[in-house]
Amino acid sequence: IWFGDILVTYALCGMLLYPLRRLRAGWLLAMGVAALMFGVLLMAFCGFAMTKMSAEELAELNELMNPSAGMIADEIEAYRGGFVAQLWFRAPVVFEIQTFLFLIWGLWRAGGVMLLGMALMKWGVLSGQAPGKAYGTLLTLGVVLGLPLIVWGMFAFPADARDSMESFFFGGLWNYVGSLFLAGGYVALVVMLCRNAGAWAKPVAALGRMSLTNYLLQSVICTLLFYGTINPYPLFGWLGYATQLLVVLGVWALQLAWSPWWLRRFRMGPMEWLWRWVGYGKRPGLRLVS
Repeated sequence: IWFGDILVTYALCGMLLYPLRRLRAGWLLAMGVAALMFGVLLMAFCGFAMTKMSAEELAELNELMNPSAGMIADEIEAYRGGFVAQLWFRAPVVFEIQTFLFLIWGLWRAGGVMLLGMALMKWGVLSGQAPGKAYGTLLTLGVVLGLPLIVWGMFAFPADARDSMESFFFGGLWNYVGSLFLAGGYVALVVMLCRNAGAWAKPVAALGRMSLTNYLLQSVICTLLFYGTINPYPLFGWLGYATQLLVVLGVWALQLAWSPWWLRRFRMGPMEWLWRWVGYGKRPGLRLVS
């Protein structure tokens, strides 16, 4: 549906980490931090390795960050075309994401964060059962450490060097670390809001109960809008950033409206229902019994 889908990475990490679910929270935290720091070292190593490349090799890699007009035109033509044209264009990218990039980035980043999440769940942070001081600490770290590190990383390289693979690895380290603290701040903020949630939170809660369905639905909607698979007037390459943001807000509004409507009639989302049927080998009930 979309080559940047993260679900394969999550599935692989979840499969590997599932046997660790019974470990104590402290062990999970330590292992998560170790995995994330190993990811930092790998990114730094890749950045340093690029400094040893020849000018020709580095120029070839930098084309990925700063593509030529011809490369951009080829991509636009492929995604405005039919499914076969898109498939041949994105298949090599998908293969690289699910192999090389998974080993040097996805495994350590997604796996490390999952381990942190498992620890936070055991401590009651994600369920809102932790002391208020814990959420205050997470929020403070997000604002005091996470946000400044990310902003600094945006300007860590001069403007004429930001379109290079070297800046991707070295400059990306600031975001890699800062985003962890900022994510903790988001967790604290969401839990604090949910503790005093009013009617506004019900659509958000419904959307969360159907997270797999809504995740895939976003890809389906945007594929139909932007790609030329069945759309005779695909939007790929036409919309600027501001207009794309309007599409994002429109999809969000649609999902916030339809998720409560669906759950007033059914127990779970359609993909959640199918996932449980496949996973447990027994078809669960879907319709609500009035």
